[in-house]
Amino acid sequence: MDYKLLARKYIGKPFKSGGRGPKFFDCWGIVIAFMKDINGPELESYDKLYKNVTDGISITRIAEQEIHSWYSINGRELQPGDVPFYKMGPQQMHVGIMVNNNTMLNSCLNIGAVIERYDSALWKQRLIGVYRHVEMLL
Repeated sequence: MDYKLLARKYIGKPFKSGGRGPKFFDCWGIVIAFMKDINGPELESYDKLYKNVTDGISITRIAEQEIHSWYSINGRELQPGDVPFYKMGPQQMHVGIMVNNNTMLNSCLNIGAVIERYDSALWKQRLIGVYRHVEMLL
């Protein structure tokens, strides 16, 4: 499967906090949507995660909780569906989702959904690590 081609349907979709799609996405919303494209709609843990977000629990808090329940991935082992976590500030986290071994799909405040290198100059200094959830094992 060509995951980068699959991810292109999201390009240009505007960012909206709490956006789960199909018209608007935030960073978690686009990750969940793409995971469902890869593994199918029965990803209960992601639906539960997003319900927490939409019930008013901050994305930052959820991201910080979730990062500890995933497997840490070595840079040489990256695959589509892996999730890079970034520290954007003292109270702010960001996530994307890998579409191949060096590019990710993500949704950012000012530009919306884009495909870009996960380790570009902008992201490399903020990278906490790349993680894989057990449901994303391909």
